[in-house]
Amino acid sequence: PTGAPGAAGPTGATGPAGPAGATGATGPAGNTASGLAAYGGRYNSSTQLLFFTQADEYIPISLNTTMPALNVSYPAANSITVSETGDYEITYNLLLNANQSITAAAGVRRNGTMLQQTRGSQTLSADDSAGTTYDGRLAASTIVSLAANDVLDLAIAIVRTLPANLDAIVNGNANALLTVKKISSAT
Repeated sequence: PTGAPGAAGPTGATGPAGPAGATGATGPAGNTASGLAAYGGRYNSSTQLLFFTQADEYIPISLNTTMPALNVSYPAANSITVSETGDYEITYNLLLNANQSITAAAGVRRNGTMLQQTRGSQTLSADDSAGTTYDGRLAASTIVSLAANDVLDLAIAIVRTLPANLDAIVNGNANALLTVKKISSAT
């Protein structure tokens, strides 16, 4: 009769590696990164005196100088027209100077209607010890879905009460600007 099988022996040493196989086929090319699909902006290169006729009525901010642009245009004064439908980052910055403490609101309008997610308000603070001049910075950055040919502009209003003898100005350059950047296509 045959006896019972014995215990398994230890594993032997690993053998040498075999030769390298043939190189596989090259895969298809991926998408080429090309930066933003659309962008542009405007700013005010000179001091603008603001004329308010009543409280809570928005007036446009002068944005008389254009920035480099791709797939946006500047056919109307003080505005930006987007050429492509998609999601855009909208950013604005506005520094208001006045001779009285007031509350101002600013925001970006699309085709004449305020984009509420861009609207902000600020009560101006004294910027000198005599209390004769007041400053306030209004700024926002948000993402909004826009349609081709939407027109954007920056507007400001005095909130609730328009005081008598108000002098209000926006100085030039970075003190008044509006930019748009397309960050993706609409889905």
